[in-house]
Amino acid sequence: LLFPSESMESAGRHLERLRARLEASPFTLPQGELLRLTISAGLALAPRDGHDALQLVRVADTRLLDAKRSGRNRVVLGTPSELLAAV
Repeated sequence: LLFPSESMESAGRHLERLRARLEASPFTLPQGELLRLTISAGLALAPRDGHDALQLVRVADTRLLDAKRSGRNRVVLGTPSELLAAV
């Protein structure tokens, strides 16, 4: 997803709302079985995280893997070391 003119925090809020809504809205399959979906996401922000699409996708993919490694069903704005360095 692209969020033009958004800050990292704003884009993170959008994705978190999407994640929570999907988690709270199970689908009923034709056989009557409930299917619950979740989202893991990693965000990258231009130009902070890269100046071209390839760099941004690499950073977002790394953060997506961080989200999956840390328990899935979450949105990662930056790695723990990046977040600590920003404080």
